[in-house]
Amino acid sequence: MLTRLLLALSFVPLAWGIHQSHMEVRSKVDFKANINQEVNIAPPQYLQLLTFGHDAFVADILWLQLIQYYGAAYYQDVPQEHLYRYFDTITTLDPDFEMAYLISGFLMADNKKQVELALKILAKGEKNMPESWQIPHQEGFLYYLQLKDTLKAAQAFERASKKPNAPELPSLLAAQLYRRSNDVERCVLSLRMWDNAYQASPTKELKERAKRHTLETQIACDLLTLRKALSDYANIREQRWQTQLAESKKNKQRPPTNPPSAVPSTLQELVNAGLLRQIPLDPFGRPYIYRQQGLKVLAQPLPWKPVDLKATDFVSTPK
Repeated sequence: MLTRLLLALSFVPLAWGIHQSHMEVRSKVDFKANINQEVNIAPPQYLQLLTFGHDAFVADILWLQLIQYYGAAYYQDVPQEHLYRYFDTITTLDPDFEMAYLISGFLMADNKKQVELALKILAKGEKNMPESWQIPHQEGFLYYLQLKDTLKAAQAFERASKKPNAPELPSLLAAQLYRRSNDVERCVLSLRMWDNAYQASPTKELKERAKRHTLETQIACDLLTLRKALSDYANIREQRWQTQLAESKKNKQRPPTNPPSAVPSTLQELVNAGLLRQIPLDPFGRPYIYRQQGLKVLAQPLPWKPVDLKATDFVSTPK
C-alpha cells in the first residue's frame, strides 16, 4: 500500500508539469507569436520512464494539446511543424490509440512530405493494431487522393478488406483500382474480387450491380491482354528487322529492302506468333473488333451504360 502511495505521489510532479505545459499551449491562443515556437514535446522514451505505467493517461493529455496546437497553427496560417512528433509520441505511449492513427491521415494531408509522415504513422498503426481495417483503409485514401499512386492504394484497400469485420467497401475500391492499373495480372485479381462481391451480394439489386462490374472487368482484362500482345508483336518484328540489318552489315551483304510488317493483318497472327493461346471472346460470346490502323482492339457495345470502361474502349455504332 505504501509503495503504491509513493508511486502515486511521485507521479504528481509529472502530471503537474504536463498540465502546466497544456495550460501554456492554451495561453498562446492569443496568437501573438508563432505557435510552432511554443511547442516543446519530450521524446516518448523519456516520458515512458516517468509515467509509472500511466502512458495512456499522458497520451490523452498530449492529444488535447495536439488539438489546441492544430487549431492555433491553422488560425495563424502557419505550417503545422510538430504534427508528426505529436502523433508519434501519442501512439508510442498508447499503441492502441486507433483514432490517433486515423486522424493523422486527415491532418497531415497538406503536402507530399506531410503525407509520407502520415503514412509512417499509419504503418505503425497497422503493426500495432493488426486487426484494424480502418487504418489500411485510410492509407489507401492517402495513396490514391494525395500521392496519386493507384497500385499502392489498391494494395492498401485489399489489406483492409481482409481484416476482421471489414465492410465490403475496401474490397470494391481495391477491385476498381486494380482494374485501372493497366496490368493484366492485377486486372485478373480485380476480376476475382468482383466475382467474390457478386457471390456475396445479399440482394438481387446488388448482385446485378456486381455482375455488371464483373462483366466489364472481364472485357477490360481481355482488351489489356490483346493490346499487350499487339505491342509485343510490333516489338518482336522491330527487333527482328534490326537483327537482319545488323547481320547484313556484318556479312557485307545488301540489306533487306522491306522490313517485316509490325502490324498483323488479323488477331490470329498473335496466336501463330505464340503470343496468345487463343483469341478471347467477350462475356456475351462476341468477337472483339480489331483495327489495323493504330493497332486498336475494341469491344462491342454493352446492353447498359458502361461503368468501368471508357467510351473509347467500344466500337462506335451508327445512330
